[in-house]
Amino acid sequence: VDITTGQTFVMNTTKAPFDDLRVRKAIIMAIPRDVLAEDILNKSVPAEFFSIPGSPFHSESSKLPGYDVAGAQKLIDEYVAEKGGPVKFSMLAFQSTLDQDRAKFIVAQLGKLKNLQVDYQVNDSPTNIGKVLAGDYQWSSWGFPVIDPEPGLFNAARSGLPTNYARYSN
Repeated sequence: VDITTGQTFVMNTTKAPFDDLRVRKAIIMAIPRDVLAEDILNKSVPAEFFSIPGSPFHSESSKLPGYDVAGAQKLIDEYVAEKGGPVKFSMLAFQSTLDQDRAKFIVAQLGKLKNLQVDYQVNDSPTNIGKVLAGDYQWSSWGFPVIDPEPGLFNAARSGLPTNYARYSN
């Protein structure tokens, strides 16, 4: 069954360092999504846009930043010069082997950046879900498998909704 979204990661945009767009963008740029999809996610299709082409929610202007370690480093360097460093954060991973493999891959990729320290915590599902719902996290693995993004996408990204776990506001 084709789905419009699937395994995602949610960054708490109200907590440092993810309250800064530069860090969020640097993290996305430092992870080769094609390798993650092929090698870790069982030959999945990597995301290129916020929503899939052909969806009524698709926009060519929603292209995700591409893999660019040098560009990611520049953003981290800007952040550290302004706010001090190193940039530190912890990600939540679930108990499944696949989720732990994702976390290990991401930590290894982010290890290529200077002035960035990342670790991950493995918890059972109720613990991680509870932390995300309470906003007691920085970054977490998260699932968002839907066939149609409406109303799920709206609920996940609308400012002020309790289902907006990233606490994104624009």
